[in-house]
Amino acid sequence: MYQIKYSVWDERRFPGFRQKLVQLEQVSKQAFYASHGDPNEEKYIDRVLHYLEDYYVSLFQTKLVSKESYSYVLEQLKKMEVIKLFPKDERKYLAITYRYGLSVNPEPKTLRNLSEEDVAFMIAAHEFGHIINTEWHDKSLRYCNQLYSQTRVQGILQNMGLSDVGYLKDGFCLLDEGISQEVAEILTYDRKKQSRPLSEFRNNIEIFNYQPYKTNFNLYGEFQEPVARFARTLNFLHCSPQDSDDEVLTKLARQAFRGDLLDRIQMELEMKPDKMDNFVILLASLGRIKRSTYEKVGLTPGDRKNIVVNSYLSPLQKITDPYVKSGKSW
Repeated sequence: MYQIKYSVWDERRFPGFRQKLVQLEQVSKQAFYASHGDPNEEKYIDRVLHYLEDYYVSLFQTKLVSKESYSYVLEQLKKMEVIKLFPKDERKYLAITYRYGLSVNPEPKTLRNLSEEDVAFMIAAHEFGHIINTEWHDKSLRYCNQLYSQTRVQGILQNMGLSDVGYLKDGFCLLDEGISQEVAEILTYDRKKQSRPLSEFRNNIEIFNYQPYKTNFNLYGEFQEPVARFARTLNFLHCSPQDSDDEVLTKLARQAFRGDLLDRIQMELEMKPDKMDNFVILLASLGRIKRSTYEKVGLTPGDRKNIVVNSYLSPLQKITDPYVKSGKSW
């Protein structure tokens, strides 16, 4: 039986969490035995469950979750259904979350200034973020269908060469990715008792050609700046030009972990409908970047000859530059 790591999970304050951890271990190990996994790797499931406990505790310690939102986060994490380990022939991926099921690579590697233990936690933490974001993300997909039913929105996408509602949906996917990684980075360095490294310029030639992007993410660095730029345009986040991308994404993550991120975005657009065109352009640009990145690693089928998307950074930067430089918001 799974050995609970922390004694704080009493039923009054954290109803059902202790029971969920035990149940997750049982279900996950049943799936492990059914897949004829390597017996030497069975304990990795318990390791991921300990990371789940660490993750929830660290959300409080870093104040990413408030007293008002901790119960929402708890209910989302309790929806997790299973933890699976990739078979040996699929370990080119770090991890994949499909709704409430999580698959991880039990052979993480060291990365930059991070140990194997640091990377293993960061990967798991990123996937836990997806679990928490699933509810509002599901709503965003339905919202995209509503948007795409409008002739004006279809025209904007056609002018961008992106006549597919999937690019809007992928835009929200990229928001989910940026939020999940920001939280994973914060919590990983909090566990290490170290400050996060400063942002630096990097190149992803296959995605952005030779146009550099700025990031301090250890994983998925190409997502950070585009998502931060989008977030700066959201009035309800109250971003200032002095805020770093980290600070902007932290504000976005706190809102997402309240569960009402999409509601706040919709409310803002209803109050200022003249901003809808720019919103669609920004969201679709994020979506094209996300899709190209996934095509590059083989997670999404596509033409690898057509994955360079630096042209979609231009409208993203043009629209968001006033918010970056002046702190202006919608």
